[in-house]
Amino acid sequence: MNLFKDKKILTAVFILILIAALVYYFFFREPSPTNDVLTEVGSAEEDSIIGRDLLVLLAELKATHLDLSIFDSEAFGSLVDFGVIIDKQPKGRDNPFAPVGGASFATTTISAGGQ
Repeated sequence: MNLFKDKKILTAVFILILIAALVYYFFFREPSPTNDVLTEVGSAEEDSIIGRDLLVLLAELKATHLDLSIFDSEAFGSLVDFGVIIDKQPKGRDNPFAPVGGASFATTTISAGGQ
């Protein structure tokens, strides 16, 4: 019986230590520089390489031309719109969260004269 009590106490102490370690890890630990989400780029040379790559990509995008002659083709003109026109539907309730049955919240007016 004494051994069973010791196991309970030992288990409780172990759980408390585990909870304290987790609280410390998640709330009180200083983040290391390797764990930071944002990192700084190393040098100005790397910045210029990245900037140059972006400028090349931008120049490629500006040089792109769309061929709009497809819209003038006979095949495009023969396409048929099979869309369905939806009729107007009746409007729903002004306040969908109001009680059902026409009941509304009572409003009271307070006059300045105290009456």
